[in-house]
Amino acid sequence: MVVVKYDNSMSSILRQWKGRGIVSLCLLLLTAVVAEAKLTVSTLNPILTDLVEEIGGEYVEILEVMPPGSDVHTFQPRAKEVILIQKSTLIFAMGKGIETYLPGLRDSLLEGQEIIPVGRSVPSMKVDADPLYVCCPAHARGAIDPHWWHSVKNIERAVKVIGKALEKADPEHKSYYKERVSVARAKYRSLHNWVKSEVSKIPKKQRVLVTAHVAFAYFCREYGFEAKYLQGLSKESEISAKHLAETIQELKGRKINAIFPEQLANPKMLSQIAKEIGAKIGKPLYADDTPGSYEKLIRHNVNSIVSALQ
Repeated sequence: MVVVKYDNSMSSILRQWKGRGIVSLCLLLLTAVVAEAKLTVSTLNPILTDLVEEIGGEYVEILEVMPPGSDVHTFQPRAKEVILIQKSTLIFAMGKGIETYLPGLRDSLLEGQEIIPVGRSVPSMKVDADPLYVCCPAHARGAIDPHWWHSVKNIERAVKVIGKALEKADPEHKSYYKERVSVARAKYRSLHNWVKSEVSKIPKKQRVLVTAHVAFAYFCREYGFEAKYLQGLSKESEISAKHLAETIQELKGRKINAIFPEQLANPKMLSQIAKEIGAKIGKPLYADDTPGSYEKLIRHNVNSIVSALQ
């Protein structure tokens, strides 16, 4: 016996069926049951939307909470987003403190809902830069650097976390999720190797990555770059005149080829610094946002860095 709840979608089904016969009604009801059988999850970052879609496939319905182009450091879910989240069994978060609103969100969850901080399996890096201009106390010196996704090897870990969560919530399709995790991990291993191959085109002494804010420490550690920053952990951070002058003096002595602005950020300050140290402005990098998929993010950033520094 199959029980189908009567709601607005049921009204639509009955309108479609009218006059078509009992067979058509059965087919429409079965379609509704299959649609309702999907596991509903929420994602708190567009990168997670991409990854969860990759693993969940046809058995998962994704509710994207934070729109692409939003600033992850300042985004706060409003009442309508909280209501959307409450429709989900699982809520996938980046973790490591980047969603500063998570404690409050947990208080709003319904019984049976669970937040999955996907970055929890990734070895953390701590912010040790000084001075540091930050967006909030959670992202100050000594705090965990939340930008873990810029290492492709970390994404390989992340898809395992996503797969395990989906298997637990929807054991009926466990083998399906396992297979898709296996395929995704192979894809990201290949992408990781591609990054290493591309980076090898840059002489080691030129592997200095100068960016606006402290977002690429995991990338630099993984692929052998020295990280230099001009602001803090957020695009909203303000730089002091003293720090700016000290940075310019240091970079002048390093013979830096290029410095990199970020998508959705004002490159005016970087243009001033580039002019003073005789460097060019590289193509804007994706730091906290995405061009549509994680793979596109990595390929864009790596191509931009290599073309400017090699």
